[in-house]
Amino acid sequence: MSLYNQPTAVELSYGRPGLAAPFEPIDDDQQTVNDLTITREGGSSARSVVEDGPLSVQDPPDGVGVYDASVTLNVARDEQLSDIAAWRTHVGTVDEARYPRLGIKLHKAPALIPAVTELDLGDHVSVSSLPAWLPPDDVHILVEGYTETIELLRWRLDLNAVPESPWRVGLVDDLAHDRVDTGGSELAAAMGAGDTILSVATTSGPTWTSRGEATPIDLMVGGERVRVTTVGKVLTANPFISSSIAGWNGFQATVARSTAVVHAELGAAGSILITPDGVSAGGGGGSDLTGVGTITPGAIYTAMMWAYSPGGWSNILVLVNWHDAGGAFLGSSVGTSHALPAGTWTHIQADFTAPASASQATVWAWHGSTPAASNVWYAWAVRLVPANSTSPQTMTVERSINGVVKAHGAGTDVRLAQPTFIAL
Repeated sequence: MSLYNQPTAVELSYGRPGLAAPFEPIDDDQQTVNDLTITREGGSSARSVVEDGPLSVQDPPDGVGVYDASVTLNVARDEQLSDIAAWRTHVGTVDEARYPRLGIKLHKAPALIPAVTELDLGDHVSVSSLPAWLPPDDVHILVEGYTETIELLRWRLDLNAVPESPWRVGLVDDLAHDRVDTGGSELAAAMGAGDTILSVATTSGPTWTSRGEATPIDLMVGGERVRVTTVGKVLTANPFISSSIAGWNGFQATVARSTAVVHAELGAAGSILITPDGVSAGGGGGSDLTGVGTITPGAIYTAMMWAYSPGGWSNILVLVNWHDAGGAFLGSSVGTSHALPAGTWTHIQADFTAPASASQATVWAWHGSTPAASNVWYAWAVRLVPANSTSPQTMTVERSINGVVKAHGAGTDVRLAQPTFIAL
């Protein structure tokens, strides 16, 4: 069994029966290794040194100093040594509190018995809903061993645990495991505890992608986990249809909020159900006007959405209608038509230049080719955003995903909460 990207085998909650006391983290250096030399039996050697980061070889407070080790292994080829050394220092510099033991009282939570009795070495166990006095993020561990105690009125497992997070590795075209971290980013401006717009400057490497299918993504900003819903400032209201259809209208079609078809992989709570009128050659669902002054003539704007057709449809696109400050219609910018495969959420995105006199706009999830009224389809995260690919970048976020509420100063480090690593 591979330890990579293990699904959660047992889910525990701090506030519910089953989790045994004591359950406390240990912030120690028992498993820290940031300078490792690996020698092949009868061959050469390779060294991996973690030079940057909170558990690097740098002196405190920039790192923890040197924690060196050397290992001799019997591997097939010398070429394998550098990768093995890098992986072991990756595992040895996990920056999180360690929970070395996790107890489960099965006599207190019989509903857990089927899942717990199927646990094997290497399986993934999580604990959520932690109290305020513990670190804010959910706990994720892998089982390295266990002790089982069975008495007349008591049945308990005590798991030997190691962090699960270093074993989350990259998978191509997998929304949960294909996010590569920044080379270096920080807040370009201070943000208050309630601000939902961030300005992020890239200090090293490429800027953050502005492709709509890359969001939502979770970032860590000074210990607070924030969820980026869009790289850019969203100009349209209620794009995620979280609780209502407010701000959306039908043209030669009707629109309604649906919870039956949602993009569950991205955590969607609703979608726009678009029902064609069955006789018109085009139609769809569109936003309310963005507001006077939100559009600048000559500037580039990105329209984007996720679309889903139960039976598939050959002509789906995004378009933008431009209006002047008085609301007069100036014209439309129409994106490339896309054929939706049946039963698959598909991302559609296009860039448009605002015409002269434009001051406000609407964005539309649009169908063509006169579909029958029975050819319903769904749209989600329909957004209009100013083009945003140069540093500093604006990001629209949800705050305090891990319960941390605080303000942050300019220069605060910004990086992925769950970056992708390359598997060994």
